[in-house]
Amino acid sequence: MYGDRLVKKINKLIVKIAQGDDRALEVLFELTKKPLLYVAKTYLIDKSCAEDVLSETYLKAVNGAPRFDKAKNGYNWLYEITKNTALNLNRKFKPVGSLDRVPAYDSFDGLINRVAVEQAVSVLSDAERQIVYMYFFERKTISEVADALGKGKSAVHAQLQKILAKVKNILL
Repeated sequence: MYGDRLVKKINKLIVKIAQGDDRALEVLFELTKKPLLYVAKTYLIDKSCAEDVLSETYLKAVNGAPRFDKAKNGYNWLYEITKNTALNLNRKFKPVGSLDRVPAYDSFDGLINRVAVEQAVSVLSDAERQIVYMYFFERKTISEVADALGKGKSAVHAQLQKILAKVKNILL
């Protein structure tokens, strides 16, 4: 994704961070924050957590900088940290299996997001809710959902896309 010159610059910044250069961290942040924020949003169930993931990514990068192999791709290293941090956060707040059960929240924003999603899901038909439940809460693949419903994968995929568009319109 990133060109060789940019990767070399990122690698040098990580080495400087390992040596305690705070300015190098600022430069690295400015250079990589947009693409890494996009990565975080891509892997997160709750997009509002993306900035928290990004903060944790840079903290992990600072702590891991002394062990960073400068012969490797620094952007890929940061990408993997971001991706794994987002995935771990998803596991931490994995839905508990029922749309009706509301877990404890660490923040008011998390509760507001859950209420908004529940309101959006409430306008779905029973069949649409069933697909949402199997795909997002039971974490079934499109193939598994299709098999459970006795439908084709492409039909389930198309229906899921329509459902997501419907929910998105309600939330926005």
